[in-house]
Amino acid sequence: MNRLRWLLAAVIAIELAWLAVPVFRRLNSTRIQAPPLQLYHDSATARDLARLPDRFLFDSLEKWKELANAYLAYGHYAQADACLKAAQELDSQSPDVALQRGLCFERLGQLEPAREQFQKAAAGSRGLLSSRAWYHLGRLALRAEDREAATHAFEMAGETHWASVYQRAKLMVRGGQPESGEKLLKTLASQHPDDLHVWLLRSQALAAQGKTTEAIAANDRAQRSLSTLVFDDTELYLRPIRRQFGLVRDFAEAREGLRSGSSREAAESLAEALIADPLWSNCYLNVNQDAAELALQAGRPALAQTLLDRQITDLRFPSAKYWEVLGDLALTQGKTELATDAWQRSSTIS
Repeated sequence: MNRLRWLLAAVIAIELAWLAVPVFRRLNSTRIQAPPLQLYHDSATARDLARLPDRFLFDSLEKWKELANAYLAYGHYAQADACLKAAQELDSQSPDVALQRGLCFERLGQLEPAREQFQKAAAGSRGLLSSRAWYHLGRLALRAEDREAATHAFEMAGETHWASVYQRAKLMVRGGQPESGEKLLKTLASQHPDDLHVWLLRSQALAAQGKTTEAIAANDRAQRSLSTLVFDDTELYLRPIRRQFGLVRDFAEAREGLRSGSSREAAESLAEALIADPLWSNCYLNVNQDAAELALQAGRPALAQTLLDRQITDLRFPSAKYWEVLGDLALTQGKTELATDAWQRSSTIS
């Protein structure tokens, strides 16, 4: 009987010890001091970012990378770097962590630490990640006015990293090698035939070669082109991360509901929440007109009117989009003269 009691006691002790391990890990998990979120974000975004650390019971590489992504996406670079530093302590060889940490240092103005992290990312990776690291090294070299180092970095980024190809061409054209630059620009134009920057630089390269007629034609083409070349793909990386949180997520859900015709509720809820949000003024400048457009598409003109009124009375920002949406709203109300006047104002501004 005593032996059985000892066995039961041993089993219970082992179970208690086993349960104590995750409790101990949870109690000793590291917490990064959050930025003053309510000073920078709408209520929904601030709430989501504040709750994000609670998704993770324990410290892990996944935890630090996800927190860093969120903080980096919303511009909290000091907090992002603290998370990435913790991630590097768990995996010192991770090239993607090094690249992100380089981005944080770069935005914090700490260029030498940024260079070290980009070099680490470039040395430990291949493909697009390596190209991105070399491209950022090239940009840092340009800031230091080190033409040779910049040229080397952009070459190492690869022949199909088009932003780097453009930078190489620009260095050639402005460095007295317009013929070599023009060759790169022709290749670049095959991938970005309607890019403003490519045509402007081609115009400069042709003019430097004395090809005046061709230079004028290239400049004319530039006037009819748009910017299609991405010079910093960081935004492309961060945009889907923002869509996981707060107002950006709500806008995406509202647009998808209206686009698919499945629901208008998300657009209505978004407009109502934005009107009631005491932190709405932390949002980007166009937020009221964008929400008003969705409310109007959802068949809620009163909500649209409230949002448009606020854009004028509180922000004093009568943009082209504001007048366009106001014209659409007036048309639904049967105010054709007001609608026409608003659309004309929109056309004049744009």
